[in-house]
Amino acid sequence: MVVRASSSDDARPLLTGVLFTNEEGTLRLVATDSYRLALCDLVGRSAIAGDRDLLVPARALTELQRLSGSLPEDAEVGIALSDTEVTFSAGESTISSRLIDGAYPDHRQLIPASYPNRLHLGKESILAALRRARLLVRDNTTSVRLTMHASGVDLKVVSHDLGDVEETVDGDFTGEELTIAFNPAYLIDGVDAVAGDEVVIETSDSARPAMVHGAEHTAFRYLLMPVRVQ
Repeated sequence: MVVRASSSDDARPLLTGVLFTNEEGTLRLVATDSYRLALCDLVGRSAIAGDRDLLVPARALTELQRLSGSLPEDAEVGIALSDTEVTFSAGESTISSRLIDGAYPDHRQLIPASYPNRLHLGKESILAALRRARLLVRDNTTSVRLTMHASGVDLKVVSHDLGDVEETVDGDFTGEELTIAFNPAYLIDGVDAVAGDEVVIETSDSARPAMVHGAEHTAFRYLLMPVRVQ
């Protein structure tokens, strides 16, 4: 759920990792590439012994995810630590990786306490519409514009080469009507990771980060920077 938000830029090694940290006695995982930030609180799981923060390479966790995908849903993943390495055990497989050394950015100060605008949508409806809109996107300079209003949201992509696409997704919106634009791939990543059948997108205005999370399951949250458009 969070590894998708990590960076692949080795010039910024801290951001190529996923932070394992203590949040009020619960284990929290955090990843960011500076354009989006994903965090997930593992409710019911204690923090690492000694309240120690770990910065684990995202590549190792991606491999762990691949291996654990073949295990039963209730299977547990073991973690063993040394001063410089972490080892995960999943079934009969183990993965060892060196920890990333350094102080991870303070993610807590980036998360607003509340948002004035709230858009409530069916997850599959908005996800399908975003994927259709993305078909017109050829590079990272093309954004998807979301105009939020009382009856839902209007999606629009403007492509100078392929034309325009517009689509409306029904939903419930409370707040001031606004238009905000995002990198469509990043927004799809966040919505796709939400647990449950409904998704909430909270906003302040068109220039400040939005928050994506489930309507009922809020252990996972995804903070996304908007794209400036003329």
